[in-house]
Amino acid sequence: LESYLLTPLIQKRAINVPPAFLFASQIILGLLFGFYGLALATPIAAIGRIFILRFYVEDTLGDPQPDEKDA
Repeated sequence: LESYLLTPLIQKRAINVPPAFLFASQIILGLLFGFYGLALATPIAAIGRIFILRFYVEDTLGDPQPDEKDA
């Protein structure tokens, strides 16, 4: 229960990454790189999301990122 529900919800509030994105990154990196991929999946997913928001959404599409208070 903790690993399937509680931890993803806490991580979503702490780093603002959707739980489905975290699950997918954990599964993919866990399969590709084993324990180390699983251990590094959440930080890599958070960094990847930041890069996507900053460089693709803001620069390419021209959409500003919503403020933290709006979310």
